Amino acid sequence: MHALGEIAQDLRHAFRVYRQGPGLAILIVVPLALAIAATTATFALVNAVLLRPLPFHDPDRIVLLWTSNTLNGFREQFTSVANVVDWTARARAFDDVAMYRDGGAGSRNAC
Repeated sequence: MHALGEIAQDLRHAFRVYRQGPGLAILIVVPLALAIAATTATFALVNAVLLRPLPFHDPDRIVLLWTSNTLNGFREQFTSVANVVDWTARARAFDDVAMYRDGGAGSRNAC
């Protein structure tokens, strides 16, 4: 309980200093708030991308498929929805087949 008394005393002192010169308090609080927000956003991104496992059963069995057009010099290119439907119907080596295409802002990417 002694620590709560010290915290309350520190808060009273902080408010007194703020009333005497609010510019200094703003100069301290705004960068601190920005730093806390940046740290929180960074941790959320690292947690989502690196720390959490993929939301799939046996994520080490996920593979990436693409089509090739060697006549035009494309080793890896986007495939059509018709190809994915065909692969899904014929593939016996895969439990499931899904499609995602990252095409930039404003495009219809996921199938």
